[in-house]
Amino acid sequence: MRTKHTRKYVAGIDIGSNTVYSIIAFEDENGQVNILGTGATDSRGVKQGIVIDMDDVVNAVICSLEEAEDLAGVETEAVYLTVNGPHIVGVNNSGHYHLDNSHQEVTYRDINQAIHLSNQVPLPDNREIIHTVLRGFAVDGMQGVRNPFGMRADTIEACVHVITASTNPIQNLIKAVQRTGVEIRELVFGALACSQIVTTSEERELGSVVINLGAGTTTITCFQNGFLTYSEILPMGGDDLTERISSQFRLTRDMAEDTKRKFSNVALDHISESEVVSINLNSRSSPTVFNKLEFCRVIKSWGEEVFCSIHKKLEKNHLNKNLNSGVILTGGGALIRGIKDLAAEEFETYVRVGSGHNIIGLDTIIRNPCYATIIGVAKYALDLQNNRGDFLFRRKNRLSQWGDDVVNWFRDLF
Repeated sequence: MRTKHTRKYVAGIDIGSNTVYSIIAFEDENGQVNILGTGATDSRGVKQGIVIDMDDVVNAVICSLEEAEDLAGVETEAVYLTVNGPHIVGVNNSGHYHLDNSHQEVTYRDINQAIHLSNQVPLPDNREIIHTVLRGFAVDGMQGVRNPFGMRADTIEACVHVITASTNPIQNLIKAVQRTGVEIRELVFGALACSQIVTTSEERELGSVVINLGAGTTTITCFQNGFLTYSEILPMGGDDLTERISSQFRLTRDMAEDTKRKFSNVALDHISESEVVSINLNSRSSPTVFNKLEFCRVIKSWGEEVFCSIHKKLEKNHLNKNLNSGVILTGGGALIRGIKDLAAEEFETYVRVGSGHNIIGLDTIIRNPCYATIIGVAKYALDLQNNRGDFLFRRKNRLSQWGDDVVNWFRDLF
């Protein structure tokens, strides 16, 4: 039986190209995220962040959220909703603010003004800002300042990473969720939420990259000196691999997806040339049999293409030499056997599979990289609820609160 929970909990929805994930969680007295319930429902209503079947999305969201509510034993009225897809673009920007009087001490309001200026990114009418993520400050031209409050200065510069999205895809996603009867409390860039939950503060400080191998897309987020410095979403993911398997081995899409999940392995040295994969298409026909080594070569080729594309992006943006904490893989693609070693060969650094840390609840969910984004949404939401966080955000449709948000955030953080 569902009840109105007296504890302050948050609910999140992550609508992917293959699955709609839901979560209901709260923060305990020790500051840990405690998962009350999760839901996961197959869906084909979204492709690379774009709604292609509104009814499918609505039905999948209802099923996923009901599953989470049943496990949690609560009803939810508002959710935090992820946004994803190649239409989302992250750019670095800065805002210079000259203090009213020379050599005076920097106040929180001065910081607020600098951040306001950094947020002024020229955008066409069909794009909007989702987040403004702090990257640090410069004081009188000196870079690398974490908190300029109280310093004597003539000018301060706020350095930010601005995440923007196309308006129509966002509005269609919002409309689909609202048709289920729940309100949307905030929009959240899925990769940002995911990276915060799978990395430690030390890894973000030393330099790391999070690669989310999703079904429709692959997302890159890079951290240096504790701040997000780069994000990009590539229009390539596990669905591309499914299509290759379907075409090469003459399987239906559903059978190709099932075969991919069961037999994917890029550690070819551990597969003998005589091993086969046998697939029963239906009870009335003979099994489809093909060579497992040949099958896994297709998997490895896809993985090499994805990691090579990412490596080129990192090199182009001069980020590949500062990954002292290595690479963290997450998403469904991180479950492929041998994928860590394949990534290590390409990036020539330490690689691990990321999952949520400082989390209490369903162990199988916490350890599964497929759930990293939705768990990250819960953590993000709880941080907002408690006026804290490792990054600054711009709250959609709450711009009048922007100044107070900045001041409160700085006071709590420092």
